[in-house]
Amino acid sequence: MNQRTIQKAAAAVLSAFLLTACQDSGFSLGSEVNATTPVADVYSPAPQQDIPVFTITSPSPDAGIPQVETLSPARVVDFQMLDDRTGFAWSDANEGLSVYRTEDGGENWLSITPAPKARGVGLPSMQFLDSRHGWAAISTEAQQIHIWYTKDGGDTWGHTELASSGYPAALSFVTPEIGWLISVYDVAMGKSGKLLHKTENGGIDWELISLSPYEGDAVGRIPAELPLHGHVVDMFFQDRQTGWLSVTGPAPIPQLYRSLDGGVTWSAALLEFPEELPQTDITIDQGPVFASGMDRTDGWIRTRRTDGMQVLYDFFRSTDNGETWTFVPAGFDHSLIFLDKDTGWGVKDDVLHKTNNGGLSWTAIPASGLSGLLDQYEVPVRLQMAADDRGWLLLGQGGGGDSGLFRTEDGGSSWEILAITD
Repeated sequence: MNQRTIQKAAAAVLSAFLLTACQDSGFSLGSEVNATTPVADVYSPAPQQDIPVFTITSPSPDAGIPQVETLSPARVVDFQMLDDRTGFAWSDANEGLSVYRTEDGGENWLSITPAPKARGVGLPSMQFLDSRHGWAAISTEAQQIHIWYTKDGGDTWGHTELASSGYPAALSFVTPEIGWLISVYDVAMGKSGKLLHKTENGGIDWELISLSPYEGDAVGRIPAELPLHGHVVDMFFQDRQTGWLSVTGPAPIPQLYRSLDGGVTWSAALLEFPEELPQTDITIDQGPVFASGMDRTDGWIRTRRTDGMQVLYDFFRSTDNGETWTFVPAGFDHSLIFLDKDTGWGVKDDVLHKTNNGGLSWTAIPASGLSGLLDQYEVPVRLQMAADDRGWLLLGQGGGGDSGLFRTEDGGSSWEILAITD
């Protein structure tokens, strides 16, 4: 399965959060180029706390689907499965960041929450590179960015702070030592300042390597290569040199940027739009995802467009390692993902569909309970599928309501809820 950055839930939620929360004037670039303030050495996971996320109650005979009872304001907001057995899930930071690990496909979850429990604002940026190495970044109300890192699967955590203030938008690591963090702060409606930091020692120290052309005295010392317009959707590095940044917001067309020198300089990538579709109706919903193994030159970018009152999900596809991108009008309702260059899934009319030919044709999977689940939860957060017919689906409710994490073992024909508790 492709191991890449798991973003902060839906990009639309992030953009709305930034437009409101980042308007405070507390932004600070920091006085040092090596923008890290060591705070402490190692934290162990918090002791078992009375903050359950959700659990199962008796099924509703009317709906015929698992019902979820929320036991605490804390809730799972995102997850990442590394393979069909090992994965991680986490809550938002408003009630205190909680992190969980599973080693049996989601049947059981172990709390690996760093201690002392971190409280912040909004959604965390998190990534697990493998079963042992992971990172989490959150921001406080004072816009101070805190970073936690683990080298043993969450048994212990290290901690540091960035000297630059703002809000973390995305993390991307390519090795246990080398990674990037992009943070944002609001300048005006439709624009957000962006700071890109890099670490070469696993997240202990961070260096500011690129920024938006807004920082005054910093411009000239550090390349001002990041766009000022738009809000960050995603950032992903394929290797030590090649990185991708997608932004959305008021602009003539959705923007995708590529770096070929480890994030120091950036240039716009070529997106080919169909003539019959207005470019202004299309926004990038998820940054580039590239296939693993022998098909690494194949990549996808999920997009969102409006067709009257309906929101449809399509994708750009590249077969030349991102040199060019071609638009494919899939027209799904949500949860459009790809596992490799041929295999993908998407939901349309509350029915899961699958393609085995790169999106040229799609076959409906008989749904058992999926329609009812989508009636109960109006916000699909993330769908992940594995090659062995296992899959996981996180659903939420608007306004910070309940969430439910579900699993299928038959390719999506039936779904069961997974219980995560402290």
